[in-house]
Amino acid sequence: MINPGSADVFHGYPSASIHDAPNPLLRWELTKTFNIGVDATAFDTRLNTSVDVYFRKSTDLLAEKSFDPATGFAQGTVNNGAMTNRGVELTLSYDWIRNANFRWNSTLVGAWNKNTIDEVNFEVTESSDLLYYPRNFYEANTTFNSLYAFKYAGLTADGHPSVYNEAGEEVFNTAVDSPDALVIKGQLDPKVSGSLDNRWSYKGLELSAFVVFNFGHHLRRDVVSLYESVNNGSVHKDIVNRWTESNTDTEIPSMGNRLFNGDRSNHWKYADKQVEDASYVKLRNVALRYALPTRLCEKLKTQSVHLRLQANNLVYWSAAGDIDPEAFDANWGYRKMPLMPSYILGVDVKF
Repeated sequence: MINPGSADVFHGYPSASIHDAPNPLLRWELTKTFNIGVDATAFDTRLNTSVDVYFRKSTDLLAEKSFDPATGFAQGTVNNGAMTNRGVELTLSYDWIRNANFRWNSTLVGAWNKNTIDEVNFEVTESSDLLYYPRNFYEANTTFNSLYAFKYAGLTADGHPSVYNEAGEEVFNTAVDSPDALVIKGQLDPKVSGSLDNRWSYKGLELSAFVVFNFGHHLRRDVVSLYESVNNGSVHKDIVNRWTESNTDTEIPSMGNRLFNGDRSNHWKYADKQVEDASYVKLRNVALRYALPTRLCEKLKTQSVHLRLQANNLVYWSAAGDIDPEAFDANWGYRKMPLMPSYILGVDVKF
């Protein structure tokens, strides 16, 4: 791939740079899947269930590979990896009450997945690659999209965050570049995900509540920056607890009194102590729906009329406290625009 550039400073003509090496052997990734499924009905058709067990082997995955420097490129993206996925998908639907006028049905949908990187012919040499881009750089015998972190050693006597390097030595204010210094603190993708849908209906009136859940993954908490600046008149609340000569009994490092040090900042932000459980349960929506009686629809000269009132994103529970994992960058550790509650009032008329 060629990246267009600006005018060359020497001769003034347009310039360009070759970003990726040409690769005529690049091809589609290949996936082989073995699947077994069972569908069953029981209790006078009140219970309906579906279970699928799968084993998926993916080869020729697109991954980074080291090149001979004589080619002019240190690395590039090639078909260079293999991964195994195994999991279970489950659907359960049960009518708790079912008669001529009233019905209560619950439907549970869930999935569990485990994956392993079986092969990748690329040796990661920089810790920053695994910390920043786990989807692009990964290692054999690990889970895809793992969350990497430094092993935190605590604050020094002067209030600096310190970590352990690959030799187990405590260091601070200096780069720790070796990937061997990192630990895996879980994965960024949920191991278990699913939903629970409850529906209650009485004649023409229906009430539903839809809940979603995700478990088994982790995130990097949004911590105070060690070089905090005022952004639209606000700063992180933890800045008041920062280390100072008069406040040494704290876990928040000192800040704001020295030139920017990216290594120092990374030791704090990407420490394993900042990793938390990202599991959550969210009430996705609650809806009330009413169908006008057939006789009234005939008078209105319509086939059907439905009135609907729906509320979305009303409440959630998060293992990470005040963090909504759906409005958060789990690996970089920063908040996005929150998912605000919304309300919908609609009329569906069919002529």
